[in-house]
Amino acid sequence: LIPSKKNKIERFVVIDIGLGRVSLAVFDSTESGPKFVGVGRRSFTTPDTLLDAALEATDALGAVVDELPRTAVVGVCGGSLQTLTTVAKYTRDKPNQPIDKAEIANVLKKVSGEEKPGYKVFYSTVTGASVDGSKVTNPTGVKGEKVEVGCFIAYKKESELTTIDQIIDELEIKPERIVPTPLVVCKMLGDKIPEKSLLLRVGQNSSEASFVENRHLTKVVNFGLGFDQLEFYNFAIESLLESQKSEERPNYIWLYSDTDEVNLVDVTEKIAEGDWKKKFALKQDLKVERSEAENNFGAFDMGLLSLSLEEIIG
Repeated sequence: LIPSKKNKIERFVVIDIGLGRVSLAVFDSTESGPKFVGVGRRSFTTPDTLLDAALEATDALGAVVDELPRTAVVGVCGGSLQTLTTVAKYTRDKPNQPIDKAEIANVLKKVSGEEKPGYKVFYSTVTGASVDGSKVTNPTGVKGEKVEVGCFIAYKKESELTTIDQIIDELEIKPERIVPTPLVVCKMLGDKIPEKSLLLRVGQNSSEASFVENRHLTKVVNFGLGFDQLEFYNFAIESLLESQKSEERPNYIWLYSDTDEVNLVDVTEKIAEGDWKKKFALKQDLKVERSEAENNFGAFDMGLLSLSLEEIIG
């Protein structure tokens, strides 16, 4: 598949690097939203085999697409992915001047400055803010003295990010952004889920748990149990619920999968075997729902679908 030499902003490629499979899908940008053109997929077992899998997925995509668009969005999950959610509080020296993008960028830089050894920040964003006690979604342009900024930071091991850079170089694409996929899945679900929820992406041999509070992603936990270890899966659910404070514990789980080989019906039934209400003194029974086909996308393509809905064009 030959990379397109033209800047075709009406067409873009989405790369979803999952728990054990990488998918490349091409979309046309239309007034009614992204229109699916074609997809290529390949499985991988370790980070060392990801690059080869991405190139093979690109070859598979070449059966339906002549040229690979340069404009891209890359979604990342699994592996060493870690997140930090915090609130930065500060007093502004010049409260009569409106907050600009540079000021917010500086806040995010300071918050993400304490990187862990071997890890690197690849994504940061503002989740909300308060200026002189008034809540705002976006503080840019607002005047005030006392500021509180909600920050979301995503890290990954440098070695894994290096592999992603290699994929970008090999495919000759220009990503508009590289994002944690669970963040855009949470954004896509919006008010379809309760304010306190647990999103579970289930793979063959690993899973990714995303905790949601006030419909904002707050924490991501990856663990080494997947569909092939279903008999032990409730030990992971117990550990996840136990890790949360009682007032932050979710009563709702939303499942989506990493491949079409994962049977979410079986996963739902397995989780339902646990008496979670009694064990954790929940106010109501733990409700478990699974993703359904949407816009011709199956439960294993929620990552692709959510990434395609990101506003990357224009």
